[in-house]
Amino acid sequence: MNKAEISKLLQRVKDNEIEVETAMGIIEDLPYKEMGFAKIDNHHASIINKL
Repeated sequence: MNKAEISKLLQRVKDNEIEVETAMGIIEDLPYKEMGFAKIDNHHASIINKL
């Protein structure tokens, strides 16, 4: 999910188009992308850069 998609999702919550719980379900695994055969860690580089 990129910034534009996150912004759109948050706007949908703000506009009461979707529930907060629904949005949380969408973003709870945000740092990872499930590929079926692998789970890609998109967040790992951000953590390493903070060390």
